[in-house]
Amino acid sequence: MQHYWSLQNLDLRGSWLTIGSFDGVHLGHQALLGELVRGAHAEGWAAVVLTFHPHPGVVLNKRKGFTYLNSPEGKVGLLAGLGVDVVITHPFNLEVAKDSARDFIQKLVQNLQVKQLCIGHDFALGRGRAGDLPALAELGKEFGFGIDEVEAFKLDGEVVSSSRVRQALSAGEVELAQQLMGRPYKLIGEVVHGDSRGKSLGFPTANMDVWSERALPKPGVYACRAVIEGSIYNAVTNVGFRPTFDNQPLNPGVEAYLLDFDGDLYRKTMQLSFIHHLRDEVRYHTIQALIDQMHLDVQVGRQYLAGVK
Repeated sequence: MQHYWSLQNLDLRGSWLTIGSFDGVHLGHQALLGELVRGAHAEGWAAVVLTFHPHPGVVLNKRKGFTYLNSPEGKVGLLAGLGVDVVITHPFNLEVAKDSARDFIQKLVQNLQVKQLCIGHDFALGRGRAGDLPALAELGKEFGFGIDEVEAFKLDGEVVSSSRVRQALSAGEVELAQQLMGRPYKLIGEVVHGDSRGKSLGFPTANMDVWSERALPKPGVYACRAVIEGSIYNAVTNVGFRPTFDNQPLNPGVEAYLLDFDGDLYRKTMQLSFIHHLRDEVRYHTIQALIDQMHLDVQVGRQYLAGVK
């Protein structure tokens, strides 16, 4: 799989193309990408995804407080796993936003030799989102490519979307997020030094340095699976502000207590998969009450994860 950070200077010999943010690469995205890959490969063309960073809604000030379900690199890895041949992460800015649908399509045809454009049910591009399905169909006739509109993917009668995934995470419903994405929600980051408070309580935690623009689950305690250097561990993870203590951080932290692990994790990369919400974050009146609850969290988390493959 090839990954490019700009559309400029590309010269593909032919492609089936889809365009979108694809934040989350959820089941709806996977359905569209499956059709793209199957169709492209059946005709001997490259399956190409054009995505953007930053998210257009952020640049156009339409998404206040926006957080990403994947880093750009993480998204590329997921797309590669679905059989996509080429991913283009094009920088989105106000200049790109000013392009008319026709001008932008013309660039795509010149650089990618588009044979077929696969789009979702609500897709539109170009200034003012003028490039909707009817407009794209006309442009296809002009520039010589076909249009494949993929129906919305639904789960329990509702359209699967990145917004639904974010809503599930903000409610602590990590199991619903997993259903929508087809995999557990994952965070990845380097283990960094904290204040060693967990160690002093008898629960040495691995403090994860998470990209500040990543979406986090609702503050609380979660049963997780951790992967470090290829080894898998059960973990109980706290997401939040540690309200029992003074000097609370401005931003929520992610601290994982790895069950049955003894070693140094500092500066190692850790991946956390969120499996189950154990409880909300609570302020305790005494340190001992917090310690007692942490013992209970570990017991319940261990029991829950023992039943999860």
